[in-house]
Amino acid sequence: MKLDKIYTYKEIPAKNGNTLFGWDLTDSLDPSEEELIVSYASKSKKTLESDVRWSKSEGTSASTVRDYERYFFALTGLYPDAFLEKWGSNIDALEESRKNLGSSYREGEGELLINLAKVLTGNKEKFSKFGRIYKRVNGKSFFNSDKKT
Repeated sequence: MKLDKIYTYKEIPAKNGNTLFGWDLTDSLDPSEEELIVSYASKSKKTLESDVRWSKSEGTSASTVRDYERYFFALTGLYPDAFLEKWGSNIDALEESRKNLGSSYREGEGELLINLAKVLTGNKEKFSKFGRIYKRVNGKSFFNSDKKT
């Protein structure tokens, strides 16, 4: 498994006092990182063609669990364990809540967030959504295998 892209979480202060946040490409991952999230294309037949195209062009990517946790908090306002406590058993209410946040909502976003929270808390190893598989891996094992970046 060759990495095509490596991402890091980034925040930029905006002029209005808010903070813009998201993913930025980087050249390498710190080999001392204990845990990574690796993402790659799903082969599910249920995936929309637009997701298949995007996922194939994205290739295999990785980021640290720490970066994903920071992103998750910025996106939801909750740490993954608190998010699961609040929303884990009520996905319909979560979907409605995400839909009410704005026009960038996508059907199934709540399910993605719940699964990501489960991966981040260690309650799940991997999941698939929107044409991507997200898998938590041991960083030291990853860097010490033939999966070099």
